Amino acid sequence: MTTELMTRFVEQRPFAPFEFVTVDGRRIRIPHSDYAILERYAASFYVYDDQGRAEFFDTNHVVSIRTAHPIAD
Repeated sequence: MTTELMTRFVEQRPFAPFEFVTVDGRRIRIPHSDYAILERYAASFYVYDDQGRAEFFDTNHVVSIRTAHPIAD
């Protein structure tokens, strides 16, 4: 997965919730752009949970992006 594509999902306006899916099958839900920090050419990103804890991920471990809602035409 390219960081450019991942960044497009994080920065989309209006924002639409989505999930990153990792190589081990974990689903990392991104309910709002405030929950994820991803630099355009970064090798990692981090996600906050509702308690304010951060978890760091290697962008090379993301294999897909799953939208929370159907994409409108």
